[in-house]
Amino acid sequence: MIADRCLAKWPDDRYPSAAELAADIRRVVAGEMPRPLRQSPRPQLAWWIRRHRGLVAITAGSTLSLLVMIAAMIRGGDQAAPAIAPPVMASSAGLDREGPAARFANVSSGRTTPLDWVSLSLDEDVVGLTRDCFRLTRDGRPIGLGSAIVSGSGRSWKLSAMAASTAEEGRYVLELVGTETRPRDAAGNRLARPAEVAWRMPARRSFAFNLPGDEWREKLVALEGAELYTEQQAGAMSFIRPTTAGEEGRVVLRFPVPFVIQDATLKAGLHVWTTGDPFPYDPGAKAAVDVSPDGEAWTTIVALEADRGGGDVMPRDISQVVAGGQEVWVRARLTATREWPGDGLIFSQFLRTDPENPVPSFQLDLVGPHPPIIPAFDD
Repeated sequence: MIADRCLAKWPDDRYPSAAELAADIRRVVAGEMPRPLRQSPRPQLAWWIRRHRGLVAITAGSTLSLLVMIAAMIRGGDQAAPAIAPPVMASSAGLDREGPAARFANVSSGRTTPLDWVSLSLDEDVVGLTRDCFRLTRDGRPIGLGSAIVSGSGRSWKLSAMAASTAEEGRYVLELVGTETRPRDAAGNRLARPAEVAWRMPARRSFAFNLPGDEWREKLVALEGAELYTEQQAGAMSFIRPTTAGEEGRVVLRFPVPFVIQDATLKAGLHVWTTGDPFPYDPGAKAAVDVSPDGEAWTTIVALEADRGGGDVMPRDISQVVAGGQEVWVRARLTATREWPGDGLIFSQFLRTDPENPVPSFQLDLVGPHPPIIPAFDD
């Protein structure tokens, strides 16, 4: 009986407050019966009319015809009564019956990245589903969906390009609520009820930059035996290189955050040229990137040297090194032993940047404590 009342179709038939629901639960625990469900007559009448709209239409039409005939007899006395017009059937398009129902079926990410897309599944084909049909809130406050895109047709739809709107920390609720006119099924019925998905985005910070911008200097702790350089003869690339042949140059960067780190990934571009033809590459060139949670204990995550040269620009998971702290230290160690004509010690490079390519050569993503799986559809 309690479940029936909680799930009653009409709001007037449900519990008006959590206190009354709790009172009924206490009655059951004490061995008593809950209060009987008293359904209001008005919703039941509306339900009956919707279920028997054909009969209602015929009855209404016949009654109207009968009234017209009686009125004509009263006016005309013994004059002949007009022919009775056939009843007019009411159009179901104007009646408020249950329309299509939707549910959120899948999401782009179950981990720690901003939610980029959500797919929808409906039990009927619909048309007219647009971005205006959705409502997004963070911690109870409405936020815009920005440049989100709605695509799909029939029963399968997707809301995508949402990452910019879902990147901040907080509890998100995305609802498909519809509008006064959209979406509709083939019979013109609107959405039967809202659909909802909720998830929590943990604290998150991203640091991304290229050279020769100043962002890297804001995080700079030390620059020893190394310098920012832009090629003059070999091309137009910018990078950090060692300044003295055979001696190691170092770059140290520090990234503090206002939360305890749980997950972290780092891309810190390294390039080393040790062999090749026809150019006289530097067999003694080498480079490495180290990571530390405190600037004292360091862990090498990538190293390039003779027979292991080339470029390394892949993101790497550094969670095991920095988890539990509130800052990440990154150190690059660079060594070169030969010079390129006109450009010098360019065979060992850190954060090599192509002026024609805007992709960041450095990217650090840090995420705070979070549930094992997000978003959680049942939250």
